[in-house]
Amino acid sequence: MRKVLLTAFLLCMGMWWCPRSYAQGPASPEICTLRLSDGTLVLGMSDNGQWAVAYNENDGEDSHGKVINTSTGEYTLLPNHPKGDETSITTTYYATDVSDDGAMMVGCFQDYPAAYTEATGWRQLPSPAGWGYGLASAMTPDKRFAIGRCYISPSTQNETAVLWDLNTMAIVETPNLPTLSLSGENEDQVRFTGISADGRYIVGCTSFTTMGYTMVFIYDRENETWQPIGFDYDADGKTFTPQVEGISFIDQANFSPNAEWLGGSAYIVKDETEYYTPYRYHVPTGEFTLYDETESHDIQAICIDNDGCLMGGTPHDSQLRSFLVRSGNYWFALDNLFQQCYGMDFYDHSGFEYTGSPIALSVDGRAI
Repeated sequence: MRKVLLTAFLLCMGMWWCPRSYAQGPASPEICTLRLSDGTLVLGMSDNGQWAVAYNENDGEDSHGKVINTSTGEYTLLPNHPKGDETSITTTYYATDVSDDGAMMVGCFQDYPAAYTEATGWRQLPSPAGWGYGLASAMTPDKRFAIGRCYISPSTQNETAVLWDLNTMAIVETPNLPTLSLSGENEDQVRFTGISADGRYIVGCTSFTTMGYTMVFIYDRENETWQPIGFDYDADGKTFTPQVEGISFIDQANFSPNAEWLGGSAYIVKDETEYYTPYRYHVPTGEFTLYDETESHDIQAICIDNDGCLMGGTPHDSQLRSFLVRSGNYWFALDNLFQQCYGMDFYDHSGFEYTGSPIALSVDGRAI
């Protein structure tokens, strides 16, 4: 895994590592950085690793929505107005995901879910009856489907999950979605957070504003069924039982590029201690594995590759993190891998003080 990681093309929070081509042996990673003055953060990346989208709320030349060509580092500012109407300027416009060809993005425009192409400009996606504002949070790489959420107003806590067909710009029904929190109550909060590349599987959560009540689930569109992650559900009693002792709730779930795995962190309460620790979930079998060794505590697992290898950052609740990857039974620090495999000092080459956190992983495992 160490060789795979460091012969990859990596993109992470405004910097990336790119290997030089080689005939024999592993390539040396070439570290490049995005020097944006407004603190722009990368929000997502195309499945093939060729495009990224970024956003920042601060005013300035580089503010708001951007699409980045990861091969060159060049970026394009997304327009802050509808196509052909430069007078209707908005301050809320950004993309959350981008297609493999870089031609379409989904996100938010004027506080509404929207899709963008250069030919059409921003187009508002429809909201279910009784709902209005919202955003599109992810899309399939072939521009077929997008997921997102809608709410009554930007300040409300009630949400409904939405799936759109991007060919018809219409809502696709998702029957039999869960509505209950881990406490067994319906708090009128259902959110989609991820979709598989083929559009079959969707991950989401309920009751996300009350710590300890959030229920994370995977939804199978083909069978119109759902399963909680890390818990067993008794439909008759409307109760959830943790599959591993001590699990209070699942913090998040992120697909591997091939959708065979989900990875994230679980919040544990036991022996008078509380902490986050990583887990992974095998989609075909439903097998749930919690990594509860002491050295795994306080790691936020964010990405998982097609082989089920977790990547994340620590400390969990800090923005100043160290990048870690799990191989077998061990976690490896990115800076140590640079030094041990290539004799490179990550900090000297990048100019950063921390290795940061992974954000997204390409389908071939060569871009993070």
